[in-house]
Amino acid sequence: MLVLVVQTFANVGLAEQQWQSLRDRNPFVPPAPPAPLVEPAPPQLELRGVMVEGRVTWFNLYNAETKESAWVKRGDQLADYMIKDYETERETLVLDYRKKAVSVALKPLKMQRSAGSARSGVAVALSSSAPHPASFSQGKPLEEGERLDQVAEQIRQRREERRRQTSQSSQT
Repeated sequence: MLVLVVQTFANVGLAEQQWQSLRDRNPFVPPAPPAPLVEPAPPQLELRGVMVEGRVTWFNLYNAETKESAWVKRGDQLADYMIKDYETERETLVLDYRKKAVSVALKPLKMQRSAGSARSGVAVALSSSAPHPASFSQGKPLEEGERLDQVAEQIRQRREERRRQTSQSSQT
Protein backbone atom coordinates (compact mmCIF):
# COMPACT_ATOMS: atom_id res chain seq x y z
CA MET A 1 0.00 0.00 0.00
CA LEU A 2 2.87 2.38 0.83
CA VAL A 3 4.39 1.76 -2.61
CA LEU A 4 1.09 2.65 -4.24
CA VAL A 5 0.89 6.01 -2.36
CA VAL A 6 4.48 6.92 -3.28
CA GLN A 7 3.86 5.97 -6.91
CA THR A 8 0.70 8.10 -6.99
CA PHE A 9 2.56 11.19 -5.69
CA ALA A 10 5.36 10.60 -8.20
CA ASN A 11 2.82 10.38 -11.03
CA VAL A 12 1.13 13.60 -9.84
CA GLY A 13 4.47 15.42 -9.87
CA LEU A 14 5.28 14.10 -13.33
CA ALA A 15 1.83 15.05 -14.60
CA GLU A 16 2.25 18.60 -13.25
CA GLN A 17 5.58 18.96 -15.08
CA GLN A 18 4.04 17.67 -18.32
CA TRP A 19 1.07 20.03 -17.96
CA GLN A 20 3.40 23.01 -17.42
CA SER A 21 5.41 21.99 -20.47
CA LEU A 22 2.22 21.82 -22.58
CA ARG A 23 1.12 25.25 -21.36
CA ASP A 24 4.54 26.74 -22.19
CA ARG A 25 4.51 25.33 -25.74
CA ASN A 26 0.85 25.99 -26.58
CA PRO A 27 0.69 27.72 -30.00
CA PHE A 28 -2.75 29.18 -29.25
CA VAL A 29 -1.64 31.19 -26.21
CA PRO A 30 0.11 34.47 -27.02
CA PRO A 31 3.66 34.74 -25.73
CA ALA A 32 4.30 36.67 -22.55
CA PRO A 33 4.99 40.36 -23.19
CA PRO A 34 8.65 41.35 -23.05
CA ALA A 35 9.89 42.95 -19.87
CA PRO A 36 9.29 46.70 -19.97
CA LEU A 37 12.34 48.73 -20.90
CA VAL A 38 13.58 50.65 -17.93
CA GLU A 39 14.30 54.23 -18.92
CA PRO A 40 17.71 55.24 -17.66
CA ALA A 41 17.83 57.94 -15.06
CA PRO A 42 18.93 61.33 -16.35
CA PRO A 43 22.59 62.14 -15.76
CA GLN A 44 23.48 64.18 -12.72
CA LEU A 45 23.17 67.73 -13.97
CA GLU A 46 24.06 70.79 -11.94
CA LEU A 47 23.08 74.35 -12.74
CA ARG A 48 26.26 76.22 -11.85
CA GLY A 49 25.62 79.67 -13.22
CA VAL A 50 23.14 82.09 -14.78
CA MET A 51 24.26 85.04 -16.89
CA VAL A 52 22.11 87.66 -18.60
CA GLU A 53 23.63 89.19 -21.71
CA GLY A 54 21.34 91.71 -23.37
CA ARG A 55 18.04 89.90 -23.85
CA VAL A 56 19.56 86.42 -23.72
CA THR A 57 19.89 84.44 -20.49
CA TRP A 58 22.69 81.85 -20.48
CA PHE A 59 22.82 78.85 -18.13
CA ASN A 60 25.91 76.85 -17.19
CA LEU A 61 25.04 73.16 -16.96
CA TYR A 62 27.58 70.68 -15.56
CA ASN A 63 27.26 66.93 -16.10
CA ALA A 64 28.77 65.21 -13.05
CA GLU A 65 29.09 61.89 -14.89
CA THR A 66 31.09 63.16 -17.87
CA LYS A 67 32.72 66.08 -15.98
CA GLU A 68 31.77 68.47 -18.80
CA SER A 69 29.96 71.78 -18.70
CA ALA A 70 28.37 74.01 -21.31
CA TRP A 71 26.69 77.42 -21.53
CA VAL A 72 23.22 77.07 -23.06
CA LYS A 73 20.16 79.28 -23.56
CA ARG A 74 16.42 78.68 -23.85
CA GLY A 75 15.55 76.47 -26.79
CA ASP A 76 19.01 74.87 -27.05
CA GLN A 77 19.34 71.11 -27.32
CA LEU A 78 22.04 69.49 -25.18
CA ALA A 79 22.33 65.70 -25.56
CA ASP A 80 18.88 64.39 -24.51
CA TYR A 81 17.84 67.72 -22.99
CA MET A 82 15.90 70.66 -24.38
CA ILE A 83 16.22 73.87 -22.36
CA LYS A 84 12.64 75.00 -21.70
CA ASP A 85 12.41 77.74 -19.06
CA TYR A 86 14.02 79.37 -16.04
CA GLU A 87 12.06 80.09 -12.88
CA THR A 88 13.75 83.18 -11.46
CA GLU A 89 12.07 83.16 -8.05
CA ARG A 90 13.08 79.54 -7.38
CA GLU A 91 16.39 79.79 -9.33
CA THR A 92 15.46 76.60 -11.16
CA LEU A 93 16.04 75.62 -14.79
CA VAL A 94 13.29 73.54 -16.39
CA LEU A 95 14.47 70.99 -18.95
CA ASP A 96 12.68 68.54 -21.21
CA TYR A 97 14.34 65.12 -20.83
CA ARG A 98 12.84 62.52 -23.17
CA LYS A 99 9.48 64.31 -23.10
CA LYS A 100 9.46 64.58 -19.31
CA ALA A 101 9.94 67.81 -17.39
CA VAL A 102 13.04 67.86 -15.19
CA SER A 103 14.05 70.79 -13.01
CA VAL A 104 17.58 71.60 -11.90
CA ALA A 105 18.14 74.10 -9.07
CA LEU A 106 21.01 76.56 -9.02
CA LYS A 107 23.87 75.10 -7.01
CA PRO A 108 24.46 77.22 -3.90
CA LEU A 109 27.83 78.88 -3.29
CA LYS A 110 29.90 78.14 -0.22
CA MET A 111 31.38 81.14 1.55
CA GLN A 112 34.75 80.60 3.17
CA ARG A 113 37.56 82.83 4.39
CA SER A 114 40.74 82.38 2.46
CA ALA A 115 43.87 81.56 4.44
CA GLY A 116 45.52 84.81 5.46
CA SER A 117 42.53 86.88 4.43
CA ALA A 118 41.56 87.61 8.03
CA ARG A 119 43.83 90.67 7.95
CA SER A 120 42.26 91.99 4.79
CA GLY A 121 38.75 90.95 5.82
CA VAL A 122 37.99 89.46 2.41
CA ALA A 123 35.50 86.63 2.16
CA VAL A 124 35.92 84.34 -0.82
CA ALA A 125 33.02 82.65 -2.62
CA LEU A 126 33.92 79.08 -3.44
CA SER A 127 31.90 76.71 -5.50
CA SER A 128 32.61 73.03 -5.83
CA SER A 129 32.91 73.45 -9.57
CA ALA A 130 35.89 72.54 -11.68
CA PRO A 131 38.93 74.78 -11.38
CA HIS A 132 39.16 77.97 -13.41
CA PRO A 133 40.50 77.08 -16.88
CA ALA A 134 43.28 79.68 -16.66
CA SER A 135 44.59 78.39 -13.33
CA PHE A 136 47.31 75.88 -14.13
CA SER A 137 50.54 75.43 -12.29
CA GLN A 138 53.15 73.22 -13.95
CA GLY A 139 50.45 71.63 -16.10
CA LYS A 140 48.21 70.67 -13.17
CA PRO A 141 44.89 72.38 -12.50
CA LEU A 142 44.72 74.16 -9.15
CA GLU A 143 41.84 73.87 -6.75
CA GLU A 144 39.77 77.04 -6.51
CA GLY A 145 40.90 77.71 -2.94
CA GLU A 146 44.59 77.30 -3.81
CA ARG A 147 44.25 79.65 -6.76
CA LEU A 148 42.55 82.29 -4.63
CA ASP A 149 45.22 81.92 -1.94
CA GLN A 150 47.91 82.55 -4.58
CA VAL A 151 46.08 85.65 -5.81
CA ALA A 152 45.73 86.95 -2.23
CA GLU A 153 49.46 86.37 -1.63
CA GLN A 154 50.39 88.25 -4.82
CA ILE A 155 48.21 91.17 -3.73
CA ARG A 156 49.91 91.24 -0.30
CA GLN A 157 53.37 91.19 -1.95
CA ARG A 158 52.50 94.01 -4.33
CA ARG A 159 51.06 96.13 -1.51
CA GLU A 160 54.21 95.57 0.55
CA GLU A 161 56.40 96.50 -2.43
CA ARG A 162 54.39 99.70 -3.02
CA ARG A 163 54.63 100.58 0.68
CA ARG A 164 58.42 100.12 0.55
CA GLN A 165 58.70 102.26 -2.58
CA THR A 166 56.55 104.98 -1.04
CA SER A 167 58.60 105.01 2.18
CA GLN A 168 61.90 105.08 0.21
CA SER A 169 60.73 107.98 -1.95
CA SER A 170 59.54 109.96 1.08
CA GLN A 171 62.91 109.47 2.82
CA THR A 172 64.87 110.93 -0.10
